[in-house]
Amino acid sequence: MNKNEIIDFCLDNGHLSESELERGLLNKLNTSTLPAYNHEEKNVRDACGLAHSALFSPDGEFAIPDVPEKETDKISKVIEYMEETYNKRELAYLFVQTTKVLQNMTKVLEILKHL
Repeated sequence: MNKNEIIDFCLDNGHLSESELERGLLNKLNTSTLPAYNHEEKNVRDACGLAHSALFSPDGEFAIPDVPEKETDKISKVIEYMEETYNKRELAYLFVQTTKVLQNMTKVLEILKHL
């Protein structure tokens, strides 16, 4: 999205509140710089257009990122760090992968509970 497109977006949406305009513009900027989804791709990283994401090692392995210790004394600092470090799609990917891990852990705990 170039400067003129940003100006046009703001002018076209001048009726929105400042927070709504900010959210809309950020959403537009985030989605305009990311590659399109390729739902036919078998590799989820490639399907989501995250081939060059910092969430993956050079060999393509995903790892939940570490947050620097200085950013962990408050949850709000962790959230701010994540928001500043990763784009919307990367955060969504992290959320989905973390949810899958938690679901699997819940299943294992249920099995262990009945042993």
